[in-house]
Amino acid sequence: MKYRIEEKKAIRLVGQKAFISLDGGLDYRDIPKLWKDLPKKTFDELYALSDGEPTHVVGVFGEKHDNGFDYWIAATTTKPCPPQYEEVNIPAAKWAIFDVKGVMPGSIQGFFQRLYTDWFPAAEYERNWDVYEMEWFSDGDSDSEDYECAGWVPVFKK
Repeated sequence: MKYRIEEKKAIRLVGQKAFISLDGGLDYRDIPKLWKDLPKKTFDELYALSDGEPTHVVGVFGEKHDNGFDYWIAATTTKPCPPQYEEVNIPAAKWAIFDVKGVMPGSIQGFFQRLYTDWFPAAEYERNWDVYEMEWFSDGDSDSEDYECAGWVPVFKK
């Protein structure tokens, strides 16, 4: 798994969130459905807000509660938060940023499975559970074998 470690300042995100249940693996169905059902107008508004890093529109695995978690579709921005969206702040952190390539959603879902079963057990890093994980998606054809995205995982050294 190709990755790099980077220190990043605090990240401010603006977007919308939805509760995702972990019952019976529903997250593997419901997160792609959120993206598929996202109105183009909403995507375009968030994309226009994006002026930070990570660029574009991102997915964020937020607060865990009630056997699930909040999942954000958001943009990193310094611009004011429009009234139809909410804001979430992610503190400064050290990130393991993994490049992922392939057809969505399978490639990013497979990455997160391998992250916890293969990479973390052998890595010199531990997951920083005080900071949310993010998924970065590039422009392009997400049905292509060459589609590029990334997993941003907050870590600290063991």
